[in-house]
Amino acid sequence: MSKKIFSAPYWENAPSKQEVSLPALQTHDTPETTTDLATDIDRVVQEIEANGVDIAPDYGMWVNIGFALADGLGERGRDFFHRVSRLHPDYEPANTDKQFTHCLNGRGSGVTIASFFHYATQAGIELHHSFNTILPNYQNGKTAKWVKSESELPHFPEEIFGTLPPFLQKVVGNAISIEDRDVILLGAIGCLSVCFCNVCGVYDERVVYSNLYLFVVAEAGMGKGALTLCRELVAPINQRLHEQTAQRMIEYKLELSEYQKCKGKNPEAMEPVTPPQKTLIIPANSSASSLISILHDNDGIGLLFETEGDTLSQTLKSEHGNYSDLLRKAFHHETISMSRRKDREYLEIDNPRVSVVLAGTPEQIRHLIPDAENGLLSRFIFYFIPFRRGIRDVFATDDVTRSK
Repeated sequence: MSKKIFSAPYWENAPSKQEVSLPALQTHDTPETTTDLATDIDRVVQEIEANGVDIAPDYGMWVNIGFALADGLGERGRDFFHRVSRLHPDYEPANTDKQFTHCLNGRGSGVTIASFFHYATQAGIELHHSFNTILPNYQNGKTAKWVKSESELPHFPEEIFGTLPPFLQKVVGNAISIEDRDVILLGAIGCLSVCFCNVCGVYDERVVYSNLYLFVVAEAGMGKGALTLCRELVAPINQRLHEQTAQRMIEYKLELSEYQKCKGKNPEAMEPVTPPQKTLIIPANSSASSLISILHDNDGIGLLFETEGDTLSQTLKSEHGNYSDLLRKAFHHETISMSRRKDREYLEIDNPRVSVVLAGTPEQIRHLIPDAENGLLSRFIFYFIPFRRGIRDVFATDDVTRSK
């Protein structure tokens, strides 16, 4: 079996191979800032004011914005903090001033100026192409990151499609657009990732498997439906598992009937065990306990597939359906367990291998992952389909044999 060594510097998200020198992290002791950063913040604040958007509807977000502006601009951030705070119905100049002074004097908050731009984007403010400030990644202190506008988001380069395995080339061969081809490729890889449960590698001294979490994002009517075709790639496996379960249930009922007939005559007779419910595709609206039970019956292997992201988000909001923590653990193949006191039942899933493929609108993402602090955000691959005007001919073919 061949092994390949991962080279972190090769894959760093840097604009060039040259090392990028980053500006020093600024505090209230060094309030000077670059004109570019102040100009970019002013431009974003102007758009916030023009739209009348309150980007800090709750206290925690408001405090973080204060720390972010203090981090990036020092004392010069005070005016911006007031301008942003004025859009809240409970705005009080004295309290706002007091809070920003506290932010200036506070140390070790961990909030950087990048948080300000994140909250603005989360509230629907677009960071336009003219926003060209490079936001440093202070965690590694080495690589510069940047924010791209929707129009700048790239497609997969043509050369990768010529190197795909023949099977995947056939899968993407019927795509009707560049975005459609990208979505089908990602969806196919996401769905098939659950099938390679014996393929693993080593990352950061941990064994990892091929499972992926994918979320395709687009406005209504923009082509997310192509993702449903990817489910068909694993549907035969799912159907075969259901047929095996049905056959085992028939055998189980026959064995149970025989046991009930002879248990009085033969005290040593063993009651047959209920066969596991085998499946590959797990309904996204399952409760947390149901999800654990299904994974337990299937050796920790399963695919959560849903073309309406709010199905999962509504489930996670329900009293017995919140399994966000289970998804976070499953991503890293951490042990999942459940104990039922009533039935004296204890289930433990060692090394879960779960894949997730979802589609939805930007608003559905906000419902599923309300803030960046939620660990699900960093575990998903997001692919955005930009808005395109036009009408596709849905009657281009009437061939039933080529239609789903």
